[in-house]
Amino acid sequence: MTLSFLIWSMACFDRKNFAICGKTIYSVRRNVIVPVRELLSEMGFECREKISQNYLELSCGGRTNRYYLFSGKDSASAASIQGMTLAGVFFDEVALQNRDFVEQAVARCSIEGTRECGVTLMEAMISTLNP
Repeated sequence: MTLSFLIWSMACFDRKNFAICGKTIYSVRRNVIVPVRELLSEMGFECREKISQNYLELSCGGRTNRYYLFSGKDSASAASIQGMTLAGVFFDEVALQNRDFVEQAVARCSIEGTRECGVTLMEAMISTLNP
């Protein structure tokens, strides 16, 4: 699913920001980034990770997008994503993340084309979260 999200985002957008969210940033790196890095390289993507700034930058075919890594562990996490404009968001184990954070992340997706392609599933998933 992660690979599909990344390929979709690279095919549809250029020079946009995305969020990849998990319970912790460590778990995002372990469960999401590490498993797909080699596959992306084999597919011709250039991957650059800025660990100190918690983002991954992907480039391919003249397109470049940035993927910020977020922890959704508690309601205070919502402040970390507030104010960003995103073209899409990917949640790893969304049921483990704080509902306020998930709602804030979805609300950040305001670029045309995002809702039809990527966020609708995430909005449906919010209803499965425990308050």
